[in-house]
Amino acid sequence: MSDGSDNEGASQGKARVQEYVPQLQQLLKALNKNENAFPFTEPVDWKALGLMDYPKIIKHPMDLSTIKKKLDKGKYTFVSDFLDDINLVWNNCTTYNQPGSDVYNMAVDMRKLSEKLLSKLNIPTAGEAAPAQKKPSSDKKRARSSDEEEDSDIGDTVSFKMKQKFSQRVKKLTSEMLGRLVRLLQKECERAVTESGQDELEINVDAVDVETFRKMDKFVRACLSKQKKAKKAKAK
Repeated sequence: MSDGSDNEGASQGKARVQEYVPQLQQLLKALNKNENAFPFTEPVDWKALGLMDYPKIIKHPMDLSTIKKKLDKGKYTFVSDFLDDINLVWNNCTTYNQPGSDVYNMAVDMRKLSEKLLSKLNIPTAGEAAPAQKKPSSDKKRARSSDEEEDSDIGDTVSFKMKQKFSQRVKKLTSEMLGRLVRLLQKECERAVTESGQDELEINVDAVDVETFRKMDKFVRACLSKQKKAKKAKAK
């Protein structure tokens, strides 16, 4: 029977909301003041807007007023939970709306603004506070790599950190493997692939649904693993 020590270990080092409440309140205030914020300040009234397919596509609605209420009521334990909800607002918008539309572009701009504010207000984007003390060597069996943790943590939403890691991995792919990734994405989520000029295609991670992101991430990891093995074989 578990004594809960594993859960304590998993949360060790994470920044707790209670330590950053003033900064998080400032973040919300600044976001709400922006001229592009109005589509995101309240829950989407999909019935009034005639968006009958909205609840079928968006399984976890989120907006800035709901986030504020949750923060005020102490519903968040870790800063990473709060930031996941912030990103969910932008993710929902870019998932439902077509790339290039006004509201889609607003969500992209709001995401960029939130990222700048996080840096300006010294809010830990990875949900980490001060580095945790090193554990005794006897605990090494329970340790997992950060990539494994991220992979297992992909639930109903994809965090900003996961998208960053994914983008970094994609840059390491060969042109052939990158082409295969694009073809896979065009098949699974066509609107996530857009033309960026000069016959170049661009992957918009924000437009990818969670299930497709899982498939893409798994594919990229497998490609990088093959590349690594191939390099080792050549070196012998």
